[in-house]
Amino acid sequence: MQTAKLDAPDLVDAEAWTWPLSGAEFADGHWTKVPFFEPGAPARLAPILKIFDRWTADEILTAHDGKAIVSFPTPDGDLMTAVVPPLQALKFYGGGMTACATNHARVRDLARDVMTALGAHPARVESNIYLSSRGCRTPLHFDCSESVVLQVQGRKTWRVAPNESIAAPVRNSGITGDIPFEVRRDLRAPLPRDVPASAITYELEPGGILYVPRGFWHATESDGDSVSLHFHYQTLTWLDVILPAIRARLECDPKWREAARAVGPRTHGASTLNGEVATLLANLSKAAREMPAEDAFEFPGDSPLAPTRYRRNPMAALWANGASEDDGVAACSVQARSSFLDFTAHLELDAPSRALAYWMASRDVCETVAASDVARQFGVSEGDARDVLEVLAAARLVRAART
Repeated sequence: MQTAKLDAPDLVDAEAWTWPLSGAEFADGHWTKVPFFEPGAPARLAPILKIFDRWTADEILTAHDGKAIVSFPTPDGDLMTAVVPPLQALKFYGGGMTACATNHARVRDLARDVMTALGAHPARVESNIYLSSRGCRTPLHFDCSESVVLQVQGRKTWRVAPNESIAAPVRNSGITGDIPFEVRRDLRAPLPRDVPASAITYELEPGGILYVPRGFWHATESDGDSVSLHFHYQTLTWLDVILPAIRARLECDPKWREAARAVGPRTHGASTLNGEVATLLANLSKAAREMPAEDAFEFPGDSPLAPTRYRRNPMAALWANGASEDDGVAACSVQARSSFLDFTAHLELDAPSRALAYWMASRDVCETVAASDVARQFGVSEGDARDVLEVLAAARLVRAART
């Protein structure tokens, strides 16, 4: 079987997927806002259609390293899904069910590159290939992801409507069955009983592209044997961005790492407990006010060209992998984590540089130090101190402090 990935440069050009709009026009007018529909994709997407023409259901469902999922209609009109072995998925599809291959190796990179070009974060992109028989339906539901659909074979009807019941959902949901707690909690109006009257119908044929924003209601029906390629971006929210940075900052303080011993079914002394919580909340408020924005974001190239002060990165850790006996040089590693990256740097540091690195890693998160302070602390020249600090900044152990 042919296993080449779909990585032709034209296929990852955002404007090949948003034509006739430019990438900027799509971002300004549609991304995270309103649907986009193009019934006839530009010729640049033809290579995908041709590959799927040669790609059988057997190859799609069984020759990949992702999951295979099948969908079953329930008596109350809902849809139940189950992860099954690939060969079983093929049998279910042959029996008239909808089957899905998730994160297939041949489209995984394409999904990441296309969605990143449209505005997604690459670490949160997934892909699905749906195979449906005539009459297969997906009941009304919404997803907490941005979705781009390319119809590659057959025809499928979509009905899409704005969501008046909930804004910016954090969980997927239908209108029947088990409604997630987070959806019930955040409802601002009752869920509809059927497809809203405001729904727009889109007929997708091979080459047709549909973008469905997060939270929009949609229902589908296959008008024949259908194959469609779906790219999903699990939307990064402000909670996803800021809370990990706040938590990392607080975890640098041993007080926040203490056991909450007074909290539980046998809690006594509510006034004492309230006082302790009030103190922690005040500390939390102070930490939030003082946290620089770059603790939550990575801004490539946005640091001062010649920083005068440095500070500890609370979202990074340093450890030594061992030292040689002759010259004291040690292999050290720095790992930095955030909503945007999981980065590891490997360094070779001599004993004085290693001591400087550990000293910087132990600073209070609010403390900033100048290269001259470090030079005095370790009895080295300011130039040598700055050289080491720049190495540590490149490894993301320290950050340039904004003054």
